[in-house]
Amino acid sequence: EELKTMNLQLNSKLQESEAAKRQLQEEISEHQQEAIDTTNSLRREITEKETLHEQLTSMERAYQDAKNALKDKAEALFDKEFVLKEHSKLINALEQELKLTKETASAVQ
Repeated sequence: EELKTMNLQLNSKLQESEAAKRQLQEEISEHQQEAIDTTNSLRREITEKETLHEQLTSMERAYQDAKNALKDKAEALFDKEFVLKEHSKLINALEQELKLTKETASAVQ
């Protein structure tokens, strides 16, 4: 009789232990799934950030290229402006010389 009672108690404890084990396995499974979901979410976020970084790097390169092109054009325009000023000075000098030549020619006649 006492063995029967002990056997029933042990079976009851075993069933409780099995139920607790199943509960723990379910919780572990849930935590594993949460970890997998979080990992996948983080991977997507990392991929998005890497893509964004590549886009920003590309935009920065394009900006620098455009900036350098504008700088080159500004320098070319400055050079052209300098040449135009020098040509204007030469034209003015030639016009002055022509005017003096005409005046001298008129005075000689």
